[in-house]
This record gives sequence, structure tokens and C-alpha cells, in this order.
Amino acid sequence: MNKKEGFTLLELVIVMALISVVGLLLMSVFLTSHKSNKKNEALQKRTESVRLVSHIIDTDIRKSSQELTLTNNGTCYDLTDSVDSSSIEYCFKNNSVFRQGSFLIDEVNDFQIKTLENKGFMIMIEDSGGEKYEQTIYFRQAQTASR
Repeated sequence: MNKKEGFTLLELVIVMALISVVGLLLMSVFLTSHKSNKKNEALQKRTESVRLVSHIIDTDIRKSSQELTLTNNGTCYDLTDSVDSSSIEYCFKNNSVFRQGSFLIDEVNDFQIKTLENKGFMIMIEDSGGEKYEQTIYFRQAQTASR
């Protein structure tokens, strides 16, 4: 009697092929997940940067007397307080935003500040990913005492 033990070469090749296919599928899932995670992290970073810039501009406006004049000088916006004549300049140059010449944010496609009929300002920022962010800042209204 001729009794054979072990696996044939064909069986080993088939098992190796199946293991390779499963390995490639798992690697594909891992790489897709990793790529998606990187995109989400980049989006989160851009969003945080835009929120920081919006917060800085909001703080500047709220600390003022809110009797502000907005002047657009091409790529720069000048907010001038008519009460104390102080001025803050925001510039958009080379896909970056600057405040008084100091860097605030990069990777920006568009930056605008618009006046809302003496009610406040609208800040518009488009990041390098094409995401558009808008923030409206309204002036404080004087409280009237009721009798």
C-alpha cells in the first residue's frame, strides 16, 4: 500500500493564492481608511484655522466702539474706529491672511469682509479645499430703559 501524507504542490499554491487575495483586500481597506483619515484631519485643521481667524476678527470688532468704517484697498481691508481713530488692517496676499502684517492663516483661496448696512460685518473665507465659511458679526444695540 502506497499511503501519501502531506499536501500536494497544487494545494499549497491554491492556499497561497487565497491568502494573497485576502491580504490584498485587507491592505486595500487599510489604505482607503488611512487616506480618508488624512483628508478628514486636513479638513479639520483648515476649519480650525478659519474659526480662529473669524474669532480674532470678531474680537477686534467687539472690542471697538463699533462705530467702524471698512475700507477695501484691493487685497486689504482696513477697519477704522471713528471714535478713537484706531485702525486694524487685514490683508489677503499669496493665499494667506495677515492682520497688521502678522500672519494669521494660509491655504486660503478667497478672503473678504463686507459691511452689512451699518448693522455689522460679514467675513467670508474660502479655504484651499474649496470649503466656504461665512460669519456675520452684528453690532451691539444700545439698550433703552423702559418705564
